[in-house]
Amino acid sequence: MNKRLSIKILGAFLLLASISVGLTVGLSRYFSYRNFRQYLLGKELEKAELISLQAAKHYSTAGGWEELRGNPRLWRNVLSAGRQENEPPPRMGDGPPFPPPAHGEGAFPRQDGPPPHDPLGLGARICLLDQGKNPVQGAPASIEDLTLVPVTADGRTVGWIGIAKDFPITHPMEKAFVSQQSRALLLIGAAILALSVLVSLILARSLLLPIRMLVQGTKEIARHNFTVRIPVNRSDELGRLASDFNEMAGQLESSAQRQKQWISDISHELRTPLSVLLGSIEALQDGVREPDQETLALLHQKAAHIKKLVNDLHDLSMAESGSLKMEEADLDLRALVRNAVAQFREPYEKQGLAVTLEDPASELPAIRGDSARLTQVFTNILGNSLRYTDTPGRLRIRLTRTENGAAAVFEDSAPGVPEKALPRLFDRLFRADSSRSADTAGSGLGLSICKSIVEAHGGTITAGASSLGGLKIEVRLPEGRESAEKG
Repeated sequence: MNKRLSIKILGAFLLLASISVGLTVGLSRYFSYRNFRQYLLGKELEKAELISLQAAKHYSTAGGWEELRGNPRLWRNVLSAGRQENEPPPRMGDGPPFPPPAHGEGAFPRQDGPPPHDPLGLGARICLLDQGKNPVQGAPASIEDLTLVPVTADGRTVGWIGIAKDFPITHPMEKAFVSQQSRALLLIGAAILALSVLVSLILARSLLLPIRMLVQGTKEIARHNFTVRIPVNRSDELGRLASDFNEMAGQLESSAQRQKQWISDISHELRTPLSVLLGSIEALQDGVREPDQETLALLHQKAAHIKKLVNDLHDLSMAESGSLKMEEADLDLRALVRNAVAQFREPYEKQGLAVTLEDPASELPAIRGDSARLTQVFTNILGNSLRYTDTPGRLRIRLTRTENGAAAVFEDSAPGVPEKALPRLFDRLFRADSSRSADTAGSGLGLSICKSIVEAHGGTITAGASSLGGLKIEVRLPEGRESAEKG
């Protein structure tokens, strides 16, 4: 696949380079040839101006064009007389120049013998037209195909010298010049094409190298080798793709490590109560212990702990997968928190913990959410505070209005949570104090479930140090639809 891709990339570069070079060379040859012809035509127009002057002299002397009609030799004498005095001799092979016209009165003399050569190299392309643009001498041609130079005598236009616009380049030196230009352009095009091939190979290699590394890295990921990383030594799209790949690999590696830790923690959480439960049952079976109320209460406690752990695992799995059923409605945050606090009023009093609920001075907006799930969040937070706060202690709850909704802030007294443990406080089965027993610490999933439920509501939950010396948990929830519409 890599080879096919490299061939495709190289072929695309070469095709683009070939088309570009072909168009450049072709257009350069075309415009070079065209401009050279324009240059030659300009030089011929300069000669045509001289011929126009000689033709005007003949017209003034002869009194018209009748003497020139049907007299090619006299016409050639006019052409010969149009050559400038300082013009070089005719080109090699053209023969001697025409003799100069006779001076004095009268028309140009007729000459016997073969017709003279064309010293201007215009050949059959030049012609003389009368005032009505009718042919007098020279090859007939369409007016649209001629470049016309007026013949002026006695202050008026009496005729026209016409030169054909379309003409082949026949002079050996001119043909050699055009041929040299063409060869030079072809050599330049070949050099550019060869350079394009070299650049295409370099670019293809530069593009394919990170792609090959990405392919190899993907294969390593498929083999569950999440430690693979790709060197990032460029800042373009491929470099960003490599960075994204490394970030993905890092997240997969962390996820794999968390999954291993998760399985280990779950095994540990289940092993302890199950060991106690099985040990107690075996003791009853062996007659070591009597099935009294104390033993039955212990068995019930361990079974209830296992059931709670399993239920928490189920809730967490549903919340993280987005399958947790919720019936959303506009809710009163103050009422939800008060109901949750009411459930814990007696346990807090028995443990010597004071609970205070501070209402805001302004009215709180309604929040959007599921009443049962949000109550589960607040009871989990209250349960953690009840479980971990030293007695005598206190819990302070503040309700505040936020920019996009409302928040409930829970702050309890000592003990606090180490600062380095705060970022992991919402991890599954994480405990800031690993020495606490399973009975005291609960399932270790409560805050993880809270985080998943709050985020499913579009809110946030954060942990920090409390001003009372313990832990601060802040839950922010977005406002409901009715409050948003009123706002």
